[in-house]
Amino acid sequence: MASSRVTTSVPLTQLQTAYLQGRSSEIPLGGVSTAGHHDFECALDPQALGHAIDEVVARHPMLRMVASPNDGVQRPVETTPYTVEVVDWSRLDDDYAAQRLDQFRDDRVSEVMDVTTWPCFRFTVVRLPGDRQILAVDFDLFFLDGPSIFAVLKEINDVVNGHELTERPNDEPTFADLCMNIAARHARHLDVDRAFWTSQFSSVPQAPHLPVAVPTSGRPTGIFRRVRTVLDSPRWERLRTAASARSLPPLAVVIESYVEALRRWSGTAEFTVNFTTADRPSRHHPGGMVLGEYTSTMPFPVRAADDDFWLDASNNWTHLGRCLAHSGFSTLDLARELRDRTGETISGGLPIVFTAMMADSRGFNDGSESLGQIVWSCSSTPQVLVDFQLLESHRGVALSVDYREPYITHRIAQGILDDVVAMLEAIIDGEDPVSAVRLPKGDQTVWTTVNSTGGRQGTRLLHEAALQAMAARPDHAIVCDNEGWHTNRELLDHARLVHQQLVAMGVGVGDYVAVDGYRRASTIAAMLGVLQTGAAYIPLDPGQPPARHRQILDTSRARARITPEGTIELHKESPRKRDTVTLDSPAYAIFTSGTTGTPKGVVISHRSVMNTIEDVIETHSIGPSDRIAGVSSFSFDLSVFDIHGALISQAQLFLYEDQRDIPTLANGLVKDGITVWNTVPAIMGLVVEELERTGAGLLRPYWKATGSQAFSVPWDLRLVMLSGDWIPVDLPDRISRLATGAHVLSLGGATEGAIWSIWFDVAEVSPTWRSIPYGHAMRNQTMWITDHHQRVSPVGCIGEICIGGQGVALGYLNAPEQTDQAFVSTPELGRVYRTGDFGRMGQDGEIEFLGRRDSQVKVNGHRIELAEIESATIRELDVIHVAAAVKQVPPDSKSVLCLYYVSDQEFTPSDVRDTLRARLPQYMLPSHVMRVDCIPMSSNGKVNTALLPVPQPRHHTASTTQKWTPQQRLIQRVWLDVLDLDDLGLSDDVFEAGADSLSVIQFHATLRAAGLTVSVYDVFENPTVQSLATVVGQQVPETASCRPAAKPISGRLYDPADHARAWGGLALLRQPDPQRILITGATGFLGGYLMIQEMPQDTELWCLVRGGSQDEAEKRLWEILRARFGDEVTDTLTDRVHVVVGDMERANLGLDEAQLDSCMNVDTIIHAAADVSHFAAPGTIDARNLRAVENVIDLARHASARLFHVSTSQVMGVPPEESGIYGELCRDVGQSFLDQYSHSKFESEKQCFEAFDSGLHGAVLRLGNLCFDSRTGAMAQTGLANTYAALINVIARFGSIPDNLAEITDLSYVDTAAHAVSALVHAPMLPDSHSFHIMNPHRPSMETLHALVSAPCRQVPSSAFRSLLESHFTEHPDDVAVRNCLLNAHVWQDRYGAQFSARETNSLLADLGVHWPEPASLLAQA
Repeated sequence: MASSRVTTSVPLTQLQTAYLQGRSSEIPLGGVSTAGHHDFECALDPQALGHAIDEVVARHPMLRMVASPNDGVQRPVETTPYTVEVVDWSRLDDDYAAQRLDQFRDDRVSEVMDVTTWPCFRFTVVRLPGDRQILAVDFDLFFLDGPSIFAVLKEINDVVNGHELTERPNDEPTFADLCMNIAARHARHLDVDRAFWTSQFSSVPQAPHLPVAVPTSGRPTGIFRRVRTVLDSPRWERLRTAASARSLPPLAVVIESYVEALRRWSGTAEFTVNFTTADRPSRHHPGGMVLGEYTSTMPFPVRAADDDFWLDASNNWTHLGRCLAHSGFSTLDLARELRDRTGETISGGLPIVFTAMMADSRGFNDGSESLGQIVWSCSSTPQVLVDFQLLESHRGVALSVDYREPYITHRIAQGILDDVVAMLEAIIDGEDPVSAVRLPKGDQTVWTTVNSTGGRQGTRLLHEAALQAMAARPDHAIVCDNEGWHTNRELLDHARLVHQQLVAMGVGVGDYVAVDGYRRASTIAAMLGVLQTGAAYIPLDPGQPPARHRQILDTSRARARITPEGTIELHKESPRKRDTVTLDSPAYAIFTSGTTGTPKGVVISHRSVMNTIEDVIETHSIGPSDRIAGVSSFSFDLSVFDIHGALISQAQLFLYEDQRDIPTLANGLVKDGITVWNTVPAIMGLVVEELERTGAGLLRPYWKATGSQAFSVPWDLRLVMLSGDWIPVDLPDRISRLATGAHVLSLGGATEGAIWSIWFDVAEVSPTWRSIPYGHAMRNQTMWITDHHQRVSPVGCIGEICIGGQGVALGYLNAPEQTDQAFVSTPELGRVYRTGDFGRMGQDGEIEFLGRRDSQVKVNGHRIELAEIESATIRELDVIHVAAAVKQVPPDSKSVLCLYYVSDQEFTPSDVRDTLRARLPQYMLPSHVMRVDCIPMSSNGKVNTALLPVPQPRHHTASTTQKWTPQQRLIQRVWLDVLDLDDLGLSDDVFEAGADSLSVIQFHATLRAAGLTVSVYDVFENPTVQSLATVVGQQVPETASCRPAAKPISGRLYDPADHARAWGGLALLRQPDPQRILITGATGFLGGYLMIQEMPQDTELWCLVRGGSQDEAEKRLWEILRARFGDEVTDTLTDRVHVVVGDMERANLGLDEAQLDSCMNVDTIIHAAADVSHFAAPGTIDARNLRAVENVIDLARHASARLFHVSTSQVMGVPPEESGIYGELCRDVGQSFLDQYSHSKFESEKQCFEAFDSGLHGAVLRLGNLCFDSRTGAMAQTGLANTYAALINVIARFGSIPDNLAEITDLSYVDTAAHAVSALVHAPMLPDSHSFHIMNPHRPSMETLHALVSAPCRQVPSSAFRSLLESHFTEHPDDVAVRNCLLNAHVWQDRYGAQFSARETNSLLADLGVHWPEPASLLAQA
């Protein structure tokens, strides 16, 4: 029976409006409806079911609703009798019927119902083999929420079974009435609710970051699926009893279990869940039985986890209650508020959801299975990844996880549900819920496999192994320092003296002796002497301040300190632990930064360090023929391997005085024949950069004069060990290019893990890698990823990296509380060290390193406790509050140390650094210092580093208003290059401008290469151009780098440094973003790629094409493009292209009046057309190409369009000068030409430059040799007229290749070149140069060239190769390939030293996202 009151139009609720928006595939995770689907096992008659549906529809206006999105309302409509569809698959075989049923279900979940038409539900009877029948029910949840739908199903079942439905009261309010009441209630509490939520979130809330299989940022895809289980009524009651014993309802326990599962699978303890709420009237309200969509959502911020499950559950339940009291302010309201306040948006709309549908006396939920047993169900919601649902009924509780594939996999969804159920079952059975959680199937196998690292067990003490090896080779020169070579015998003798002195002082087992870590052989001998007493040594860094040394000595209670002047006795009362040294006795203690402001000493046993060293030596066969570069400070644990690895293996150790002296390291790497290198990646990166910059021939012999004889020392670098920080993805390949035999090894771990615990063999860098993999555990060591309860994390989930096995340190020296916090034992893992690093285990068994978790950070390879910087600041400066943080500072987003303070006083950054220098090492001094009004705090009382301001680059003006000396100008120029700044004044502090210890090292190396001699310490202590120039004094640089910059546009070849300075002085010009572009030469090699690959989809294109008619021109263009690009020629492209018939050599480009008017709308012209014939009748090519460019310039002027003229690197011709570069700023340098084409392009450029000088906007783009597509290997269809094709043809035919071809071959890939042209055309700003060079800077190796030729060939001198070609050409003057090669033969002459340089443009292109692939990586495609 129908209700006596009819619902009229009702405004769409806030959530309904969001549902409509979520149906669009243009928003993240959209493209789906909010719908529920259930399949019931039942045998209802379809006709009877249809009648029942009609009766129930008549009772409830909300079942007759449709939406009017344009009006923002929902309204009832007149309905017709509903017909239940019947699908009969009963005669199909079982397997096929099952397949059809699966597809039927997928189709229903994927469907987006039309809510503007009735009905928004569907009932389908499916008949299956074996007399089975399923009722498939689908409801769009737009008009009815879950409980309302279940009530509808219950009423339908009652009608089918002949039960009389309860009469609806006449005074029952309508859904519209209830909506008005709800809105009024929310309005009354709006201000209070808003204040509550804005106090909870100062920035946008973050959902738990579950592992996703594909990024969620792209166009939405996929389908929702469900995993489900049921707790029957008796077990649910037992859970209720267990929860009640803790003064909690069972819902609180389910929520806590879900939160715990999310913590485990996301690897984060704090996050925000989207909590589903309902504004449904209570059961006592007159409208308590009115059906409708009452759903809303509320953000539920989960706080940091407590170790106790029940305490955490109680805290979360209490906090949830406070949140629910303000639930009138929804997630959508909060999102809008935060957007208005901060400009930030809640990305993805908090896609992790919790939905609870608890039972009450109205019995809505009992209708969920009134039509029969549920055999399948699922629901979908836009902008949701995971929705955990609890449905309570008289049968018990159904727990389900709806998840969206492919983002969330079945494994993750099932894992979350399994974890929740495991915890609930444990509680029901009176067990610990935390311990009940288990790894998913298969994960345990992965972990067991990767940590099966058992191997040979060490039996020797650290010094025993060294002394045995040294005694066997007494006269072997083992260490080279700045005093020369030292033999094993000399070190043993010195160690014996130290040992005797210490024994006389009473030093023995259990003691610690500090050793000043000067980089000398005598220091190594002193360490051996300490170890022989049974004591452990502590290296002190001489570069650190005395105050830090005192802290270390006091903390360690060291018995003595060995200095260059002698041995000083210190704490005599040091306790002894045992009389004999064992493998588990301390060998050394290295002090790292400490959280309390005091350094903490990591104590490593003999067993631990020997396990690591012997593993490396044996695995990589390090022996007496090797030479190890000793670069790291003796107080840095990498030096432990350098020292003891060399002594034990008898490899020679070269001690370099200062790791910041990059030129010396680079020179020594070659000169000293280093075979084993071991540093942080940043140092190796600077060394590689130095070698690349200086052009050191590492693949050629290094010549060293010894008297009257010269001999070659080939660089034998074979093992490069990089650890301590992120390894740039490109660094291994750069190393390999310099030394082809070098084997790059990535290592990781912690000082607390005996140098290293994990390694990865970087045999080949995959182009898909975002970072170098962390690797797998070393011998007798284990690596784990653990969750917040120190349980092993599931594969693919983020957790804390823990180190186990023999490498684990004994602890922190005299710091039991810190030791207990960092070193823990569990039955599952044994004793492990908690690194504080994030990581995750991959399915391949390799660990991925993701960064630091706590306040300990790594900057330039140094581990730094931010708390130590804060502590030193509070002690030394009059500050109220202080915070240290690492920030990504523009313009290059480099991570730098920043210090923020609150104080009544203003301190200059220099004052702060000078003050802290007395307490902190140089690498811990902040680059940026900022005074702030307050330190932002999070709701849990921690510093909210995300809200600390990011230092902005300072705008400097002093450099243009003061008179500068040449030394000051050079210092400024080098700093500008190193820090990538636009300007720097005389008195500007470089550290405030972004300098750090690494950039100081880079600056020092560059300045020294320019001929100015200063120490690294001078640079640190003189952070302004003016102060450092005073130290430099009147030194005159040995290079020409101090010469005043020449005029930007040059009539001569440039010195590279002069060119860089001139380029750096150019103004930047803003460019409008082109919308309408005319391309000439669209049928050519480059033009086609510009159209297909590079032009943005919203750009409209005009193409000038030769042809007898419009149809002929269009046919010619599309046939050429389709032949070259196939399916990439889409309708989208053809729809935005205007083909115009024309002739480049005729006035107005040969366009008729209509076409000319059309082209007047273009704002940009890319002139890529030209006659590329190198040989023709004199003057013909000049005339053609010059007439074409004149006509294009005329069109650009009349249309007020920018002109980008495509030219060639061949305009350099043959310069008269012997050396220098033909850079972007070079034009007419007196060059001569061997062919008409190059000369025509040169003259065309002149016309363009004259037009630019007279006001036309644009640039000349000089392209290198366009060879082939880097991805497909496709070449130009011009055949042997293409220089690259001709060269490959000639080499293959003659079986000879010039020996210097690798040095001069230019492989500029057409796809990358087109990308570069497009990037420059669309760049928002460009230097005012009017010319840019687009050329691949990477030269191929001879091996690569041999592979590209794909035919047997031998290397011959370049002169012989040219003679061979000339001889052949004399007899065969029509040989196009040989003629083309001879055209470029002048570059093979040894006297020819000029270079076409694209350095500045490539730097600009890199900033625009254009990078040239390495030639060696393209062999497969080519």
